[in-house]
Amino acid sequence: MLQSLREISGTLGLPTHSYCYPPAAGVAAPLFDSAISPSLNGLLTEIFRTQSLVVRSIHATHSLAATGPLAKELTSGHYLSNTPCGAGTPYDRLLQKRASVLLFGVAFHCYTLFHTAEDASGSDFAYENGTFDALRTVDEFGRPRTCLSKRQSRAPRRFEKAGEMLERAGLVRRVFLGRNALLFVSDCSEVHEFLVERLRKVPDFLYQSCARSLE
Repeated sequence: MLQSLREISGTLGLPTHSYCYPPAAGVAAPLFDSAISPSLNGLLTEIFRTQSLVVRSIHATHSLAATGPLAKELTSGHYLSNTPCGAGTPYDRLLQKRASVLLFGVAFHCYTLFHTAEDASGSDFAYENGTFDALRTVDEFGRPRTCLSKRQSRAPRRFEKAGEMLERAGLVRRVFLGRNALLFVSDCSEVHEFLVERLRKVPDFLYQSCARSLE
């Protein structure tokens, strides 16, 4: 499957999140090394990050691995951002490139770009107020670095319900394959604009605690 995806994609990117958060207050976070820290997003992503010509962004929690002509442009400098998925991160760059997104074997609870929309909308519910994680990484020169990154809200989300709304809006195509389905977003920037507009009207609509309708 990975080889087929590489053949049909100009540039192919897969999430390789390692979630190297500090385990407790006052305890140092695990050191993230893009060369050896495993992906926790499934076997395919772990295999992909180790393949030839694949580069991986340096970020202790939400790294992205990519191959192709835009791979280095997408992944560079991730650790310099003070958010995992916001402005200046690989996820923001995917939006700028109007990338397509394919979800297979998972539902919209795995659509990382929801976080990018939360950030862009300025929602007060996107992050835990005043909380930054001290993340530890090995930079591109092999030097250990400590980087401050906003702590994403840990409140339960309802991303799958939001995904159903995106399908009804015609922004997502569902294709059944055996017992499962593929979810295809042809232009993630269109989904992003839709979500940002909605979040600016109802900043907490992605959260289970919100009593208002997603419609």
